[in-house]
Amino acid sequence: MKKTAVEAAKTRASILSAARDLFCKKGIGQTTLIDIAQAAGLSRGAVYHNFRDKKALVSEIYKSLASSIYSEYEQQYRQKRTSDQRIAGFFEAWFFSLAEDEAYRAAMQLFWFSGFEAGDSSSEEISGRIYTLESWLQSECRILEQEKRLKPDTDIRQAAFQITVTFNGAAYRWFLEADKSQATAYCLTALRNSLNYNLNKPITDYPVLRLKYEGKHENS
Repeated sequence: MKKTAVEAAKTRASILSAARDLFCKKGIGQTTLIDIAQAAGLSRGAVYHNFRDKKALVSEIYKSLASSIYSEYEQQYRQKRTSDQRIAGFFEAWFFSLAEDEAYRAAMQLFWFSGFEAGDSSSEEISGRIYTLESWLQSECRILEQEKRLKPDTDIRQAAFQITVTFNGAAYRWFLEADKSQATAYCLTALRNSLNYNLNKPITDYPVLRLKYEGKHENS
């Protein structure tokens, strides 16, 4: 009997949930599709029917983690903030999610570093992660251009790429630093400065969330 759309979606969600839990507990390289099928209470065929291989499963989980922050942030602030505030606020929301949500932090750290673990992923997967953020930043920079908030002759693609590179470097530093309050302050300051480099009127603070740690933004 053919599955209904609801049943198919439930099966897919079960696979993703089981995979995420196992990846966090065992690591991506040490988890097999058979492990995932057993944890989800499904056959291996059911897993392969939804995902052609483990790489596709890893990619889907990473995208869902990233999009959950994007979508929640967009719904809450798109109509209330200017593009520069949305960009700054998104970065603050992302780092606060890392600091305050243990499950999210464990999963994001695993996926953030997985591309550099032999056999876990590939440079193509890392490129996909960067592209997701860079595409969003390009769309916001286009709005900034329409609002005449960018410096004259700013290359939108180059600006988005520059901020993306800064974000990736800041994220790696955050995960590696022991003092998360100082790491958060440093990362947000670096990202604010990267954003300001492209603006004709610098943003001086993060308007959406207030820094909750002892570390303070420079020049704030």
